[in-house]
Amino acid sequence: MQTKENLTVIVTTSPVPSNPSIKMITTVIKSLEDNVFNGKKYKIIIACDGCENKNDKYEQFVKSLKDFYLKSSDVIVTVNSKKGICLEILEMHLIMLIQNLSC
Repeated sequence: MQTKENLTVIVTTSPVPSNPSIKMITTVIKSLEDNVFNGKKYKIIIACDGCENKNDKYEQFVKSLKDFYLKSSDVIVTVNSKKGICLEILEMHLIMLIQNLSC
């Protein structure tokens, strides 16, 4: 697969039953690095969605992600306080991209 030089991948997360394990996310990122990036370094943003109610397992998941990627210059972990904000941001950017491509 041919990849662009300035590629940034955004991975969104939200609470799932496997929390607080980070195995699913680390497996996805490893797969991207091995199968898509072809040995090149690209930025990855992990956007963690907020929760309506306190969720200790998800909070531990987010903390574990931050700790795991603390020294990585390629992976950034962001946390949003509002539930559903990650998908709203992605939808907004996709609409802008589509509009720009159709011009």
